[in-house]
Amino acid sequence: MKKKAILSLILAMAVLSGCNSAKDTKSTKNKDDDTDETVVTTDETDDTTTDVTTTETSDDDPGPVSEPMAYSVTKEDHDAGVVKDGVYFASNIVFDEENNGIKSDIYEYVHFDERTMDFMDTAYFLDIEDCCYGNNVNGSMTVNTVNTYVTRSCTYGENIVELNNEGWYLKLQGDGNYYIFDQYDIPLLFPYEEQINLSVGEEPVIYAYADVFSEDGIKTYDFTYEFDSFQSFKETIDAASLNSINYNAHIVVEDGVIKEICIVPVMVKGNVVYAHNTEHEEGKIPDGDYCCDRYSFDEDMKGMTLDIRDYTYFTQEEIDSLEKWDSLVILASKDKYNYATDQSMDFSMITVINDPSVDGYIMLDNDWFLSQQSDGTYYVDWDGLVNSSAFEKDVHLDVSDSVVIMDKANVYSKDGIVTYDYTDVYDDLKSFAEELESDTTWYIPNIHIVVESGEIVGIYINPDQHQPWKE
Repeated sequence: MKKKAILSLILAMAVLSGCNSAKDTKSTKNKDDDTDETVVTTDETDDTTTDVTTTETSDDDPGPVSEPMAYSVTKEDHDAGVVKDGVYFASNIVFDEENNGIKSDIYEYVHFDERTMDFMDTAYFLDIEDCCYGNNVNGSMTVNTVNTYVTRSCTYGENIVELNNEGWYLKLQGDGNYYIFDQYDIPLLFPYEEQINLSVGEEPVIYAYADVFSEDGIKTYDFTYEFDSFQSFKETIDAASLNSINYNAHIVVEDGVIKEICIVPVMVKGNVVYAHNTEHEEGKIPDGDYCCDRYSFDEDMKGMTLDIRDYTYFTQEEIDSLEKWDSLVILASKDKYNYATDQSMDFSMITVINDPSVDGYIMLDNDWFLSQQSDGTYYVDWDGLVNSSAFEKDVHLDVSDSVVIMDKANVYSKDGIVTYDYTDVYDDLKSFAEELESDTTWYIPNIHIVVESGEIVGIYINPDQHQPWKE
């Protein structure tokens, strides 16, 4: 089994930026004109307005039979131009050089307190008026109302409350309130202030990739990046804007001043499990399996020069301990520049959305899977493509005289290398090299190599079998 180091992750990480209209969920049932009687009770709290409606209908339209009640939520009033203490979503950020702060659109998270959560036990559906989404599309648009049926599958004493089968859920936050998210972990927001100036404290805490949606407050991880000053943060964002990247932020306001800023916030619902990568000394390739996306052949066909990528993996013990809502962190690519941190390392976070009980093949979030290998480890697979990260470039390796070269073989299997009647076998390295230079080749495919004692003993062409590479 390969021993691999730390951190692999990819994006999915989702860059929060802007509000955008999104599809409404199930619409609530309209009241008909033949309603005989309606009784309305209003219960006002600091955060929401409650409309409890009980309806008697005619025989022609019986309406909902059980719990025919609604809970309506509207944004809270506040003095114009004033941002109260709290947490907010900031979009369309520009820097205010004169006042050492920012100017931005401010949105308030749609949230529910304990009293509201108690009432929702009897609510038939939930109406959230004039809200919008904080997603990864620049710009802002407001939707009129979101309607979602309240069919809760767990109690509010837990940190996650699932609302219905469309993925809506509530998550407990550090302030004791519950925020509402859709199936893509995008929070619902209320418009608060447009292009308002806010100063930044003398020693602000500024993060990229921190969990801001946590019952323990803002949480950091090994992959979290902390800026050492507001100036370095501005320089990074300015560099990103030159590449048409607009990062929005989660901000904490106290006494009218921004104390904390977090760009690219992540959603962590359960435990965090870091993927492994192969430990090695620079320039030395340990025995094992690798992916290569660029390679060339020695003139005498005795060796190859390659850019080698390492497979991300998890151990059987880690897989056995996984539970629903846990997050897997994998290294995406060491050679991909990340404007959010001004660093070259990038990662992705994948959520376990189902109970991981499928033998040898575990479904995760957004077309991500875990597939077991012959050494007992699990590779990360996205829509048929196995994840790998940059490992070593321009490495020369000798090729064994008895090298096995195959095309159309299954190399990502718990049964080892699996061949078929249609698997092509090449006699030697020269015949493979000549095939790549022929007119029948459409593009140069990736290869999967097996290294033993510093030599390549196996070459498997187009290992993902994602699409044909030649006629």
